[in-house]
Amino acid sequence: MNCSKGKKLITSLVISLALLIQSPLPCIARESELRVKEAFASFALRWVAQVQDAYLYNRQSPRFEKTAGGVLASYHHLDRNSIKWDVKPADNLPGVYTGVLYYNEHLVQSRGQSESLAMAGPYSTVSIRQMVEIFLYENGTWVR
Repeated sequence: MNCSKGKKLITSLVISLALLIQSPLPCIARESELRVKEAFASFALRWVAQVQDAYLYNRQSPRFEKTAGGVLASYHHLDRNSIKWDVKPADNLPGVYTGVLYYNEHLVQSRGQSESLAMAGPYSTVSIRQMVEIFLYENGTWVR
């Protein structure tokens, strides 16, 4: 084998190896991004539950206000059916992602002649506010 053929063979081997090494990377990156998105889905559900639990007033213990017509009972409720999210990789930062979480917060109220009647309901939604929160994924975990 002459020198020219040897160089061509080595060059083609190096190129083939480089292509073999590079071709699975997009697949690995997609799988990694899929894992990050799945992690955000469970993180988001836990986060919304934590926010709901942190409210001072809830269905079992609403806020009471005396009004001219009696008593107004109210509390905030987070609509789990309204939860949506979006996850995107950060530009030029491998392994770093941003996650945006959307959900609706309902203010629900009930009126009655007394606290016990107001608490008994029926409650109805009087306003809805869309909440938007942004989170960061780095070092293998989602953080606020």
